[in-house]
Amino acid sequence: MTRLPPGNAARRCIGTLVITLLAWLISGVPGVIVAVIAVPIALWRGPRVIAGAALAALVIAAILTISEARTTNTQYNTLFAARRPLAAEAGRAAGVLILVSLGVALERERRSSSAPPDISRRE
Repeated sequence: MTRLPPGNAARRCIGTLVITLLAWLISGVPGVIVAVIAVPIALWRGPRVIAGAALAALVIAAILTISEARTTNTQYNTLFAARRPLAAEAGRAAGVLILVSLGVALERERRSSSAPPDISRRE
């Protein structure tokens, strides 16, 4: 089996499919939608943008949890997230965004560490 060169489109496609599959396992169809939107943005703008979006999604999830907990009976049990669907979806979106950010950051790190040394610079 031949190894793909770093940055190859096939390798990127396989990575995108793996991230999308993991997003489906985390959050189902909404996770796939978030991943399909986030992966091209992460490849274009970098993983920091998606990590910032994940932080924003966590803040939104916290705000929704507090606001939904105040309007309903605040019993903490296994149905806590089921009774607060907006907060749960925002938390799942944050998880998918973190997954996308880490996946793109690892791919970029692997690509930069496997690049041949620059011999045009001599001291």
